[in-house]
Amino acid sequence: MPDDFTNTFKRLNRTAFAALLAFLLIPNASTANAAEDTNVGKIQLAYQLNLAGFRFARIYMNSYIQGDNYRVDLTAKSSSFAKLYPFHGTSRSIGTMVGDQAQSTTYNLTYETVSRNRQVDLAFSGTNVTDVDIQPPAGSPVGRAPLLPEHREDVSDPISAFILPFGDGEPDGAQACNREQEIFDGRHRFKISMNYIRTISRPSTERPGNMVPVFVCSLKYTPIAGHRINRDNEMFDWANNDGVEFWLMPVYVARVFVPIYGSFPTPLGNAVFQTNSMVIKDF
Repeated sequence: MPDDFTNTFKRLNRTAFAALLAFLLIPNASTANAAEDTNVGKIQLAYQLNLAGFRFARIYMNSYIQGDNYRVDLTAKSSSFAKLYPFHGTSRSIGTMVGDQAQSTTYNLTYETVSRNRQVDLAFSGTNVTDVDIQPPAGSPVGRAPLLPEHREDVSDPISAFILPFGDGEPDGAQACNREQEIFDGRHRFKISMNYIRTISRPSTERPGNMVPVFVCSLKYTPIAGHRINRDNEMFDWANNDGVEFWLMPVYVARVFVPIYGSFPTPLGNAVFQTNSMVIKDF
């Protein structure tokens, strides 16, 4: 395997789960003003992530909803194609919808790669982080933008930030895409900016035989604190990447948007994720 190809996979291995969070954590939750019969018990989504024409990872997401309370579980694991540099990660967010925003009470992330295992646990009060536990403890902050106490304020965790309800009206592209989210994941504070690009149509999963609008969004990452400074060997430069695109489909029974497709550039070509299945169940 050529050295540059191998090195790229090593960088993918270190950052793949974080990349998946940025694109795939748009789970399903009821809105506070939704009618009782719109509160769905469980929504299951399965995805695959393809890189350079090969399946790189599988992703599974389960959302559990009861009234205004939600729990979202995510699992991502490498495929046999990436067996030289395997990874496995799980993440969970538990919280409550307050108005049209999701407020987490706890957030957990565990991931394993060839060279690193880590667990992150966050506790919230409203929009402020009250406790951070990282095991094993994070390394030296030297070479990183300083992470200060104020960077834990007015934030969402990486899952709750992407709970995107659309209320009782008809969804539209601006409502789906035009937003900014301030996010704290335990080691980094960053901003995700989303913007509407266009609308396309796709067959409906919950309304067989019908077409539904799908909204194409761009995504922009802006590091604020905790990130490495002047590091030039990342998988790709998130902060200067304008080629990120993903599609949001409305799920009417839950009144939320869910991602069904996305693409982002890497040194090996575009990485593409897409849904394999969507299942909606009642408790």
